[in-house]
Amino acid sequence: MKIRVLLFAIGLASLIASCGAEDLGKSDCAIHYINYLDRSEDEYQELMVQPDSQGNDQSLENCYNRHHYTRRYILRLYTTRNDLNAGNCTEEEKNDIRAEISERIQELEQDIENIWSRCDEVFGGD
Repeated sequence: MKIRVLLFAIGLASLIASCGAEDLGKSDCAIHYINYLDRSEDEYQELMVQPDSQGNDQSLENCYNRHHYTRRYILRLYTTRNDLNAGNCTEEEKNDIRAEISERIQELEQDIENIWSRCDEVFGGD
């Protein structure tokens, strides 16, 4: 009997771990948005390490590209934050996700101001 209980507990723990313990208690809506935001961040990070058309990692063209990618990503985040109203997430989940999105937007806007708006200055553009 004790072995069965132990095996059941191990099996249950394995199931929880494989399902993602961080998702426990969250609605399907919240999990959808969190996964979408994670995928969006991954896509953005992949774009940010792409070389320019000449294969350069650091150039005026690449700086402009990264500025564009950052602006586009910010717009995507604003759209996602607004789309939360149509979702079936709880108010608490919506507030948590909106706060996370707002924090990321603020970080990206600081990047625009401190880095990507200085492309011409750094790389000697027009």
